[in-house]
Amino acid sequence: MVRHRPAADVAYKPGVDVRGRPVKSANLDGDKQIDLPAVIAIPLHVPLGNLLKKGSSTPVDASEVGVGVVTVDRKTGEVMYEGKSLGNAETQQMVAACRKLLRGK
Repeated sequence: MVRHRPAADVAYKPGVDVRGRPVKSANLDGDKQIDLPAVIAIPLHVPLGNLLKKGSSTPVDASEVGVGVVTVDRKTGEVMYEGKSLGNAETQQMVAACRKLLRGK
């Protein structure tokens, strides 16, 4: 969901190394190594403590609770939560949450 955008100076250039010299292709075989499914399912879990009201006196361990499944259609790019399409604002919130998680915050 979080799109990688490399800087122009690090973009892949086929057939040349980092110094611009020609190199042979690394492709030994044109066959796919694995077949990815058309739709990728991502189960979502949150720490149980995040679901309790602030200041709750209930002791909580490191348990996580499943809160649903996000699916991404590889062909169309459509993102769905529990079978329902996400709107643009919801998709942006999901992307922001993924970025935050990837940064370890």
